[in-house]
Amino acid sequence: MIWYLLAGWLEDFLVTINVRLIIRKKEITTSIISAISTFIYGVVLYNIFQAAMGWQAIGIYALGVGLGTYTGMKVKLKHD
Repeated sequence: MIWYLLAGWLEDFLVTINVRLIIRKKEITTSIISAISTFIYGVVLYNIFQAAMGWQAIGIYALGVGLGTYTGMKVKLKHD
């Protein structure tokens, strides 16, 4: 289950950083980050449905997403 927490954290951390970079018009970087975060999301959803983990896995994943958003906002980017 820790895998879902870490995957949720990583995915939303990347999405949050991505949004912050979009504002700065970093086209190449945001395209790469967007592809990586979408891949992670797809793998997690596939695993949740294949393993029939259900609501517990989704809840842990959602907790990771929340933590990823929080840490993504706390990270200082260059020129912040």
